Amino acid sequence: MIFDVTAPGLTAPALADRLVRCGERRDIPAIYNACDIVMLTSRSEGSPNAVAEAMACGVPCVVTDVGDAAQLVGASGDVAPVGDAVALAEAALRLVHDHPRRSERGQTARARIQAHYSAPHERGAYDRLW
Repeated sequence: MIFDVTAPGLTAPALADRLVRCGERRDIPAIYNACDIVMLTSRSEGSPNAVAEAMACGVPCVVTDVGDAAQLVGASGDVAPVGDAVALAEAALRLVHDHPRRSERGQTARARIQAHYSAPHERGAYDRLW
């Protein structure tokens, strides 16, 4: 990742040498499919589309308890309180070190999206509402 640290008072983040700036991507399913875990560490959120997209690709998610994130992941993911970096790290490490659990959570995540958030399901919910 390239950081412009020429502005007064700016320094490169500590992880700068470990990050890659990708720019605009059109192959998002391939990006998610390359992930073992997706984490949402937001302090504020509505309905996190990135989490739903990862789940649709069968990637388990660790999220902070913001907006609809906990409802979205349900039992397929782990939820940590906002600002609790230790809880986020512990949840991620449980999945990192337990491949069978990570795989099962990914399958559960994909099934959850298909069952509750697919286009036909959303259309039916919209029709019922109106």
